[in-house]
Amino acid sequence: MSGNGVNGPRLEARGLSVSLSGRMIVRDVSLALPGGRLVMLIGPNGAGKTTLLRALAGLVPSTGDLRLEGVPLATLPRRARAQRLAYLPQGHQVHWPLPARDIVALGRLPHGADDPARLGPRDAAIVEAAMVRTGTLDLADRPVQQLSGGERARVMLARVLAVEAPVLFADEPTASLDPRHQLGVMHDLQQEARRGALVIAVTHDLALAARLADLVILMTKGGIAAEGTPEAVFTPENLAWVYGIRAIRHEVDGETLLVPWEGLP
Repeated sequence: MSGNGVNGPRLEARGLSVSLSGRMIVRDVSLALPGGRLVMLIGPNGAGKTTLLRALAGLVPSTGDLRLEGVPLATLPRRARAQRLAYLPQGHQVHWPLPARDIVALGRLPHGADDPARLGPRDAAIVEAAMVRTGTLDLADRPVQQLSGGERARVMLARVLAVEAPVLFADEPTASLDPRHQLGVMHDLQQEARRGALVIAVTHDLALAARLADLVILMTKGGIAAEGTPEAVFTPENLAWVYGIRAIRHEVDGETLLVPWEGLP
């Protein structure tokens, strides 16, 4: 799928760098990412994954060239940016004592729906569709603080989907979730990519990345060590170099199963 309606990438970075507190966290990263892909950022702790994700979303200051559908991101008005870039942070924290439906309705704020409890017909339909897709419609009237961690994670994902943004960022969306909810959240993100969005997710789960990602970006020390399909990135050499591990690879039901097996001396 073309990213900008012409044949270019949906999101493009050239020479992107980020310094925080005088320390270079992301160094000279260049990417060209099309729509309709689930992209997973992987790498060891401290590799710069979350900082790169936030830089691509325009949430931290950076140097270099960052473009959304060919337009410099810095030139877009705040509301236009909020309509086109949706961000799911770590932790699934909720600070508002609202029912789940109203939390999801906050995703319509960039489109002018200022009161989540009083939506117009179109916004209400979009919110309901997002809740149906994430299996949260039966939670609509429950206070979000009373939900389990897995339920809350899916409600927060529904809020992001309700933005209907062409680019969606997710920072460790499966952290602290049980295996069932990990699979559910990642499949929801995969389906959003199949609907045409560019989905970029940070993860430490090599098995999920090997199985579900269309494109894997392996980071180390603030830069890109490898980029490509899971098969191209998860080589024994890359895993030994970046993670210091040996992994076992099998095919199960036509999909790749990658199991980190042992640390290397």
